[in-house]
Amino acid sequence: MPCPRVGLTLSYAVAGRRPAGYANTIAGGALVLALAYVTSEIRRLYQRPHHAVGPTSGAEQYTYSIAWLAFGVVLLGIGVVFNSQRARLASAAVIALTILKAFVIDMSTLTGRLPRAVVHVPRPGAGGDRLAVSADPVPPASRGIGGLCRTGGG
Repeated sequence: MPCPRVGLTLSYAVAGRRPAGYANTIAGGALVLALAYVTSEIRRLYQRPHHAVGPTSGAEQYTYSIAWLAFGVVLLGIGVVFNSQRARLASAAVIALTILKAFVIDMSTLTGRLPRAVVHVPRPGAGGDRLAVSADPVPPASRGIGGLCRTGGG
């Protein structure tokens, strides 16, 4: 992984000699190259021998998320050990990107129906009521108003 390392070294070399935006841009480019390298290696692992051919499986998507999160945690560790604000900010960016990817891409492929959740609602002086809350986005009209049905009592 020589390119990101060279970019990061260059960003530290110009720090204090050039404007901060210059060094931060170089560091940001190094971060993008490092993340692209991690992603490319995972793609190569799953798509041998043809790197860019074939659909992306669910396991591959989850591997991207795990590897990106691990990369962010390593950056955070480097930032703490070497007292580097730039590494800690890079860690925050990578972890935020990983969380965004997990919610937008990984969770969009989840299928199936969620089970009905039973919520216990306490009432003063009584044992409480149970509400069965449907996980369906649009409940049928036969279930009543708002998809809630009152069961139990006390």
